[in-house]
Amino acid sequence: MEICTGVVSSVVEKILEYPIRLIGRHLGYLIYYRANQKNLTNQVTELDNKKSSIERRAHEAQRNNEELEKCVTDWISKAERKIQEANGVITDGGHENAKCACNGSFPNLLSRYKLSKQAKLMAEDIVDHIEKPGKFENFSYRPLIQHSFKNKDFEAFVSRTKTSNEIMEALKDPDIPMIGVYGMGGVGKTTLVKEVAHQAKIEEFFSEVVMVTVSQEFNPKNIQQGIAEVLGLRFEGEILSNRANELRKRLSQEKKILIILDDIWSELELLEVGIYFEAGDQKGCKILLVSRDRDVLCNRMGVTKSIEVKILSGSEAQGLFNKFVGDKADNLDFKELANQVVGECGGLPIAIETIACSLKNKDIIVWKDFFYSSIKMSYDFLENEEEKKFLLLCSLYREDANVRVNDLMFYGIGLDLFQEVHAMEEARCRAHSLVDKLKAHCLLLDGDYKNTVKMHDVICDVMISIAKKDEHMHCLTKVADLEDCLHKENFREYSKAIALLGPDFNNHLLPSLVCPKLQLLFACDTWWNRSRSLETIPDDFFKEAQELKALSFYYDSLQSLPQSFCTLRHLRALRLRLGKKADLTLIGELRNLIILDLSSSNFSQLSEHIGKLTKLRSLNLSRCYGLVIQPNVISSLVRLEELYMDHVNIDWEVEGPMGEGRNASLMEFKNLRNLTTLHLDVRDANVLPKDMFSENLQRYRIVIGRINGDREFTGSRLLYLNFRETSQVYQSGIQKLMKNSEAMWLEGFHGVDNIVYVLDGFPQLKEFHLRSNDEVRYIVHSTEDIQPCSAFPNLETLNLENLRNLEKICYSNVTMESFGKLRRIDVRSCNKLKNLFSFSIARKFEVIRVSHCRMMEMLVYHGSEDAPHGNINNEAISEKIEFPQLHSLNLNSLSNLIFFWSGLETTCGSSLSDSPQPLFGEKVVFPSLKDLQLSGMNFIELWSTISCMQNLRKLSVSDCPNLKYLFTVAMAGRLAQLERVQISRCHVMEEVVVMKETIEEGTPQNISFPKLKYLELEDLPNLKRFCTGGCIECPSFLEPRIKNCGELRMFISSNEEEVEGPFFNEKVCFPILEKLTLKGVNLKILWAGQLSITSFGMRNLKSLDIHSCDNLSHLFSLDMARSFLSLEELLLWSCKDMEEVLVTKGPIEEGTPQKISFPKLKNFRLKDLPNLKRFCTGDCIECPSLLELRIENCGVLRMFISSNEEEIEGPFFNEKISFPKLKNLLLRNHQNIKQFCAGCCIEFPSLTYMKIRKSCNEDIHHRFLQWSIWRIDGIRSQTTSLQWKVVLECSSMINWLASSTAKTLVHLRLMSIIECKQMTKIITNEIGDDEIIFDKLKILELSDLPSLRSFYSAGNSVMRFPNLEKLVVSQCPEMRRFSFGMIDAPKLDSILEIKKSKICRCQNPNESYGRVTLTRR
Repeated sequence: MEICTGVVSSVVEKILEYPIRLIGRHLGYLIYYRANQKNLTNQVTELDNKKSSIERRAHEAQRNNEELEKCVTDWISKAERKIQEANGVITDGGHENAKCACNGSFPNLLSRYKLSKQAKLMAEDIVDHIEKPGKFENFSYRPLIQHSFKNKDFEAFVSRTKTSNEIMEALKDPDIPMIGVYGMGGVGKTTLVKEVAHQAKIEEFFSEVVMVTVSQEFNPKNIQQGIAEVLGLRFEGEILSNRANELRKRLSQEKKILIILDDIWSELELLEVGIYFEAGDQKGCKILLVSRDRDVLCNRMGVTKSIEVKILSGSEAQGLFNKFVGDKADNLDFKELANQVVGECGGLPIAIETIACSLKNKDIIVWKDFFYSSIKMSYDFLENEEEKKFLLLCSLYREDANVRVNDLMFYGIGLDLFQEVHAMEEARCRAHSLVDKLKAHCLLLDGDYKNTVKMHDVICDVMISIAKKDEHMHCLTKVADLEDCLHKENFREYSKAIALLGPDFNNHLLPSLVCPKLQLLFACDTWWNRSRSLETIPDDFFKEAQELKALSFYYDSLQSLPQSFCTLRHLRALRLRLGKKADLTLIGELRNLIILDLSSSNFSQLSEHIGKLTKLRSLNLSRCYGLVIQPNVISSLVRLEELYMDHVNIDWEVEGPMGEGRNASLMEFKNLRNLTTLHLDVRDANVLPKDMFSENLQRYRIVIGRINGDREFTGSRLLYLNFRETSQVYQSGIQKLMKNSEAMWLEGFHGVDNIVYVLDGFPQLKEFHLRSNDEVRYIVHSTEDIQPCSAFPNLETLNLENLRNLEKICYSNVTMESFGKLRRIDVRSCNKLKNLFSFSIARKFEVIRVSHCRMMEMLVYHGSEDAPHGNINNEAISEKIEFPQLHSLNLNSLSNLIFFWSGLETTCGSSLSDSPQPLFGEKVVFPSLKDLQLSGMNFIELWSTISCMQNLRKLSVSDCPNLKYLFTVAMAGRLAQLERVQISRCHVMEEVVVMKETIEEGTPQNISFPKLKYLELEDLPNLKRFCTGGCIECPSFLEPRIKNCGELRMFISSNEEEVEGPFFNEKVCFPILEKLTLKGVNLKILWAGQLSITSFGMRNLKSLDIHSCDNLSHLFSLDMARSFLSLEELLLWSCKDMEEVLVTKGPIEEGTPQKISFPKLKNFRLKDLPNLKRFCTGDCIECPSLLELRIENCGVLRMFISSNEEEIEGPFFNEKISFPKLKNLLLRNHQNIKQFCAGCCIEFPSLTYMKIRKSCNEDIHHRFLQWSIWRIDGIRSQTTSLQWKVVLECSSMINWLASSTAKTLVHLRLMSIIECKQMTKIITNEIGDDEIIFDKLKILELSDLPSLRSFYSAGNSVMRFPNLEKLVVSQCPEMRRFSFGMIDAPKLDSILEIKKSKICRCQNPNESYGRVTLTRR
């Protein structure tokens, strides 16, 4: 009974436990109300601290030009949201009712329960969020720099075209790793090389093209940095050798890269810089060197091929001159003089352009005075002093520097160069005007970046001379040079401008700069080259330079300013990068300052001293992260016209009386009545005061709220806005700027369903990006139908993204001007949108990109403005529907798309007919379309038989599951410009080109693609053929790539019933084919026996790559093989049924030699061919250019070549082969080879690397080694630079070399012996051998040799390794002694690196163990 009672009690207790625990938790919300609220407050504080820490890291990353990972930006956004939500709970008005009142009233339990529960759950959520940053895999990344090589200055002269073609051919030649381009200064080398780089990039010869200017005073670190920035490499330190190793390692990952080093003056050690490519694996990597001196390139740097850029011919020079002078070239009075001028220019394009532009509008008297230097003459003919001084300012920069126009404006204002200019905007316009004039005179060039200019080195030399002689402007690169100059009275007394550019000035400056008339001083000429080492300036540095007007020190970051700084009373323009400890007090004493640039500084507070600069008109505080601005500082700068605060997130005080808080308030901006330029980032829209923004702003870049994604717009009036509520737009006055903005990015804006109606018509907008709004239904929707709506009259680019409820872009009649300039549209993830625009608007589009719009049924419709009677059907439209300017169309993941254009308009809720129609109907015409990309769509037919895309060049189609074919024969005939076709993952496609038109009997069905160069067919499991017909002609065809097309047996067949036969038969005509790649194709015979050599292009084929073609028994016949005269690469992989690569077909007359030759073959690989018996049968095989031979996993292969099919046993390499240039040899997994070679009669005189792994037996290895050592010994006197590498992996070898043979290995650089299970010693002793020297051996590796006892067993001998740097002994358990004699290895730093070996590790080189003594010189 007691047992039963206990059981029942236990059960009841368990039953009651859960509801009690549940009741307790809910009661806890009431009981622990205050504790939960306090805990939430604490967690919010901790989260806010954590957010501040993450934001500081984010700011630091952005200062280093890094982009934040999305997980970081998401975390910050969520943290802000959670803080805001938590503060809402903490400050909820319901707390008053939830507390116990002093008068004894009972609290509101429901309110108390609700608020307590919210606080507890929210605190737990915040704790989880605080812990997430510790799980970030990456915080930020550095985006790669993309160089542009657009080259508008290139003139396609006959001589230049010939030279550029020669360079291009050299770049294509894998045997030419380094090309040199040389010619006299001003001949146009840089322009030509840029054009070559541009063409190489367009034609995709290289994955990356990097161009770096070396210049006369070159710095290896600058070269390293220029390459590293394009490759995304960040160096860990400043030591040159370490940086070189990092760069070398990074470059080793590249397979096709072109590095251009321009303007080389003297020998440059590429290896010391870190530029090096492996000869075997990196044949696609090239180095292009440009210099005035051929000797530097050929004799000192050893370029493989040098190409001269010659002066222009007489007719070319005359034509170029006439182009610039215009009509005067035909005037008889000028003609003779023009010939003299051209002759004086010596065929130099730079001189011709410069002189011609100068003389263009001059009288004949001026022409007759042409007796002196062309460039000096151009300078003298400049119209005013402003132009001359502006040009001389550019000469102060380092050679080939990209000079920012804003910097020139900075110095121009500082030196008071601009006449009749009273405002900053006027000065900016004047600076750009002067630059344009100097470009027109050919004295300045466009820079590599926007709003930058460069000066040609020839002109720069002349300008430097003029600046130094006439204007006392000097450019110095070393502290010692400055010190020497200061000892010269002329320099001290008259110098007006000095540029300190060399890295020598990064470390220290002279105690004093004694230049009483100096007006301009700058150091480190470009922001991307600024130093990080100079932290202080000597106190008396400026004491004797009190006339300075413009000062720019780019040092990052100065920690203090010198006492003499306050003496610069005449300073008008100042640029500094200040550190955290910098005090701004001295800057406040410079009362004549007009421009103050402190961007990218680290100082923490903008103090009240800056408020004293009442003449200041431009202030730049961009990228001063964590900055605090004291109240009333900004409002004191009443003459300020420009304020730059990009990427500065300040905790602005909320609207209220000024001066109350720690930070300034945005209310102070209202006091800046002269402000015309404003760059500002405001994180919280709630701090914006009422009517903050004025219509007086002419230039602005304003960011309000958090903006995610790429936001780099172009223009001078930019807005990035993320408002939660639309009312904030009107309260802040930002709508005044929206009317004049050129580019705008909008996020949020909740409560808006019609953008234009709510936010006005955007009359000046050129770029518009609207993103992440769930309420917008229309972009344009007029509420009044009486008058057409006017919207976006100047819009050029429209980007709509993630607008889930967007139903229509334009839902009302609009004026003719609306969207009239729209040329690019990009729409993504707008799932209710069924179409884009009416035809009247869309017909002017140039680029259309639409992706992931699930309900999109057509892109363009025939609207009411296109047809007077409203909607009409397609049949009623007789004229063509033409899109004359569209050149790029990209459609992706539009599963419901039926038409590109239709006469019927659909809206959300309506639908088109389900009857299948071509995507591009017969009335649609695209005369300019060049690039068409289609992916993830369900159409059955792509286009009508008469659709017109006659200029299409690139076509890509993928993931279209219902597409059975791509072209009809008639359609293919209209694509005469097509160059590239890519088709992938279209699983029901059976043919690419089909015959749907009626053909008269006996009429040949010929198909032609006259300009097709590249064809890629991949993952098409049901593809049976490319086409049927009488013939397919592709006269420009270079490279077909066909992969994973399991049903494909023939490229072309006569009819649909023909399914078996040679893959390429007599119907194909590819006369210039260069590369053929086939993988996973179900072919049995690759070529037809009667295939025409000339029509198929066998003589031009350079690369043949056959992979996973299991039914292929052989590759080609003997007769056909003789046609492959240009074949350079032959790769055969995983063809299970292949028995011979080359077969002899038909009877051979007795005595007829069966000689096989591949004269240009360089790379030959056989891999995973389990049934391959031999390469071929015959009398001889010659490969005079073969460099690399790799044979792997060909299990039954015993002979490379045999005399006949019956011969299956014999030496693997016999006297029938000739590979005189073979450098690399690899054999892997060939245990059935019984004899490696036939004695010592085979010659591989160029062999430098040999690796044999799991192949042959011990006897074979001895024979092979006797042969190989004999060859090394025979050529060692002739090839002193030979680098021999030997790698052995053979389980049956007992020893490798006799001591007499070892003595001949004087050129061996690397010896690696691994996985030789039975080897007991490496070198065996022979009587009389008392010394062995491995003179050039650098690396010795002994690994996984379980039976090895010693390297050398002789007791009284000496072994010398004079250059050995690394010795590795790994997994040699029986090895107790390295040698029984003396060993000399003077360069061996780490004696042994031992793993699982019994030998004692020798820490001291002079220690001995056993009878082994290691000595060092």
